[in-house]
Amino acid sequence: LTGGGNHTEVGLHLQNFLSRGPASDDTCSAADPGSKFDFEVTVAGRVLYTGSLAGFAATYSGSARQLPIPGRSGGWARGDQVRVTLAVRLDATADNSYMGCTTDTDFVWLAA
Repeated sequence: LTGGGNHTEVGLHLQNFLSRGPASDDTCSAADPGSKFDFEVTVAGRVLYTGSLAGFAATYSGSARQLPIPGRSGGWARGDQVRVTLAVRLDATADNSYMGCTTDTDFVWLAA
């Protein structure tokens, strides 16, 4: 992220989350596939969130409920830059019912 304005807050939330995405195969029989997609958000090597993608969507689901992304000095100043890493992987405890499953969502970045 690069701060290009006079923003004091930057955040991430999910929008239009579907735990079972429309591209899932017929072999996907899991009731809540998003619960087994592990999701992690790190900023400059510091973990801000770790849990399931479904859990993130339930907690951070709109501009009023977003994960705050800290700038270099904790806030944001013009020209600040930070490296944000989003990692998604299938949880090791997922069984064959998750085979062919997808989730679907929009990642939304908001600066205010």
